[in-house]
Amino acid sequence: MSSRIRHFYEFGEFRLDAERPRLFRNGDIVPLTPKAIETLVVLVQNPGRLLEREELMQTIWSGTFVEDANLTVAVSQLRKALGSSAEFIETIPRVGYRFVANVKDLEDATAPLIVEKHTLSQTIVEEEIISDSPHGSLTPVFTQSTVVSTDPNALTAQQPHPIHGLNQRRVILAAIILAIGISAGFIYWRFLRKPNLPSTNGQVKTMAILPLKTFRVNAEDEYLGLGLADALITQIGMMREVSIRPLTAVRKYDGQNQDPVEVGRALGVEAVLEGTVQHEGEMLRVTMRLLRVADGVVLWSGKFDQKFTDLFSMQDSISQQVAKASVLNLTEDERSQLAKRYTGSFEAYQLYLKGRYFWNKRTAAGLQESFDLFKQAIEVDPAFALAYAGLADAYALGVWQDALPQKVYIPLAKAAASKALELDETVGEAHASLGFVRFWYEWDFAGAESSYRRAIELRPNHATAHQWYGECLALTGRTEQGIQELRVAQTSDPFSSIIHSDLGKILYFDGQLDPAIEALKRSEELDPTFPVANLFLAMAYHRKGLTEEAINSLEDEGKIDSGRVVFKFVLAYIYAQVGRKEEAIKILKELQEPRNDRFTPAYGIALVYVGLGQNDEALTWLEKSRAQHEPFALYLKADSNFTPLHNDPRFSELLQKIGFD
Repeated sequence: MSSRIRHFYEFGEFRLDAERPRLFRNGDIVPLTPKAIETLVVLVQNPGRLLEREELMQTIWSGTFVEDANLTVAVSQLRKALGSSAEFIETIPRVGYRFVANVKDLEDATAPLIVEKHTLSQTIVEEEIISDSPHGSLTPVFTQSTVVSTDPNALTAQQPHPIHGLNQRRVILAAIILAIGISAGFIYWRFLRKPNLPSTNGQVKTMAILPLKTFRVNAEDEYLGLGLADALITQIGMMREVSIRPLTAVRKYDGQNQDPVEVGRALGVEAVLEGTVQHEGEMLRVTMRLLRVADGVVLWSGKFDQKFTDLFSMQDSISQQVAKASVLNLTEDERSQLAKRYTGSFEAYQLYLKGRYFWNKRTAAGLQESFDLFKQAIEVDPAFALAYAGLADAYALGVWQDALPQKVYIPLAKAAASKALELDETVGEAHASLGFVRFWYEWDFAGAESSYRRAIELRPNHATAHQWYGECLALTGRTEQGIQELRVAQTSDPFSSIIHSDLGKILYFDGQLDPAIEALKRSEELDPTFPVANLFLAMAYHRKGLTEEAINSLEDEGKIDSGRVVFKFVLAYIYAQVGRKEEAIKILKELQEPRNDRFTPAYGIALVYVGLGQNDEALTWLEKSRAQHEPFALYLKADSNFTPLHNDPRFSELLQKIGFD
C-alpha cells in the first residue's frame, strides 16, 4: 500500500479528504454532490462554531446569485449520507448550522492512500437554483451533470485472473447500468415529478410580509425596512388568490428580532415573507425568505443586489418570484399589476416610501412629516398618482383625529384623491379615500358605494376598503351585508383595533350585544387608548345591564382625558337613564357652553336629551347636527338609542333630509 502526505479530518466512522475533496465511511467512498461536499468541508473545518446561513452561502456560492434553498438541499444530502450520524450537524432554526462531532485533524500526518472497496466513483445529478438575470430575479435554473467513471487509485496493483477480470468487467458494467438507472430515476424525481420547492400543500392563501431588518443603514434610510414591506404589501396584495396582511398588522414588528414563524402563527397566516436590507454606497442588498408557518420550511428564498436607484427592478423581481412560489395561476391582469410602476422617478418613489413610513406612525408629528414628503414627491413627479393617494390619506386621517379642521382639509383630501384617479384610475387606495369623503362628508351614499366597490375590485385585499364599505352598508340600512363586509375586513386585518371597533359598534346598534362586546374588547386589547372602542364598550355594558361597570369605565376615561367630550355625553346619557338626572344635566350644561378649544357635536347633546326623556329638545339638536353636516348624523338610522323618537313624524322627515330611504 503506497502512502504520501495528505490532509484528512476524522469524525466517527468517517474520514474527509479536504483536498480532493471526498468523504469515506470505513474506507468506502460516500457519493455526494460537489456543493454538498464543499458544505461539509466548511462545517468540519469549523467544528463547534455556529456558521450563519449567510456566511455559508457567501463561502460556498461566492460570486453567484443563488437561492438560499440550495444550502438546505446540500445539508439535507449530507444528513442522508451520514445516516445515523446525521446529528453531527446541528441546526439552529432560521440562523445556521454547527458541526458538533469530535473532529481529529490529520493535516501534515503521513496517511495511507485509501484503497476504495467500490471501483465505481460517480457524481450524482446536481441541482442548483441560480439566476443569471441582471436584476437578480432568481429565476430557477436547473443544471445537471452525470459522470460515471472509475478511479484508478481504487484498483490493486496485482493483475486479475482472466475469469476474475471478466467478472470484474461484468460488475463494472452492471454498476454502470445501475448508476444510469439511479441517475435517471433521480432526474425524474427531482425535475419531472415536481419543482425544487417544498410542498405548500396547495397554494398559499394567507401571507404576512414583515418589515425588513436593516443592517448598517444611515439615519436617512430608517424608512427602508418598513417602506419596502409597505411597497411589497401593495404590489403583492394585487393578487386575488392570496390574502396579504396589511401594514397595520405587521408594523408593530418593525425593528423587533422575533422568530418569523412565531409571528406568522400570531398573525394567523400560512406563510411569512421576511428579509434583510443593507444600503452601502450605491448598492442595495436585499435577502428574502418565504417561510411556511406550519413547519418553518423555506418555500422560496432569494438574494438581490441592485443599485440603490434601481429599487423598482428589485421590487418587481421579489414580487414576481413570491407570486410564483405562492400562487399557481395568475391572471394576465395580475401579472401586469405585479410589474406596474407608479412613477419613473426613483427620487419621487423614495419620498413616497418615506411619507408612508411617517404616515404609519399615526402621530401628529408623523402626519405633518408625511404631508411634506408626499408633497415633495408630487413636486418631483406631478404625475405620480400613488403620492396623491397618500396625500389624501394624510388629510383624511388628520381630520378624523381632530388634528386638522374639517372645512379646510376635507376638500383638499377629495381633490388629492380625485387627482390620483385622474392620473391613474386603477389606484384602489384613491377610490377608497374618495368613497370615505363622499360618504361621511358629502352624504353621497350611491357615489360612496360605487367608490368602495371599485376600490375592492382593484384591491381585493384592502381591509380598509372593506371596513369603510361595511359601515356604509350598515348605516344606510343594509345591516347584515354591512356586518358581512366588516367580517371580511376583520379577516384581512385581524390586528386592526379600528376594524374590530367598527364591527362592535354596528353589532351594538343592531342589538347583538354579546358579539359586540367580544369585538369591542378585542379592539381594546389591541389598543387600550382607542376612544371609540372604549366608548361603545361602555354603552354595550350599560344596555346589557352592567351599568356600574359602564359608568366606572367612562368616569375613569374622563379622569384620563377630561377634554374628550364623547365620554362626557355618553356618561350623561347613562346617568339620565338610571335616574341620576342632576348629574346628567350638570354635564349637559357644561357641554352646551361655547368654547373655542373643543368641538361638541350636536348629535351628542341630542343623545343626552333622549336619555332625559326630552324628545322635542333631542329632535331640535338632531336637526342642528344635520344642518352642520356632522358625520355623527349618519349614525341616526342605525343607532337604536334613538328608538324613542321613531314614531315621531319629525324623525322620519329628518332621515329623509339626510338622504336615508
